[in-house]
Amino acid sequence: MFDGSLKAISKIVKGDKVRSIMKGKIVEGTVTDRLHRSIYENQHVVNINGITAEFNHPVFVDGKWIPIADLGTTVETFVEDFYNLEIDGDIEESEHNFTIGGLIVSGLSNNVYLNNKYQRQPKHLTAWLEGNNGDN
Repeated sequence: MFDGSLKAISKIVKGDKVRSIMKGKIVEGTVTDRLHRSIYENQHVVNINGITAEFNHPVFVDGKWIPIADLGTTVETFVEDFYNLEIDGDIEESEHNFTIGGLIVSGLSNNVYLNNKYQRQPKHLTAWLEGNNGDN
């Protein structure tokens, strides 16, 4: 959280303030949406720095967005739920990210506009959003 406290991503709600990075500095980011997907099946994930992430989730490293799989080993494991956050969805000048487990991760969630404007993954990974209207 922005105040330095820790909160499970599953407990974060709209309006919560998180640590975000803008132009290399820590700034306050506001959660404008929280994605929750119930999975209940085996998934390819990366376990790193105490977090479990979809292997293709974008992280910011050395000035560029890369899949988190580039930082750790991908394993197949049973997953009950995945969570993601949209940060500052209504603020144009935001960099739309948050920090978790010492990593800067993408905070675009399923927002169609943000994913088109800030293409952080190959287009084929976000193409499904076009027909989704950003619904979680």
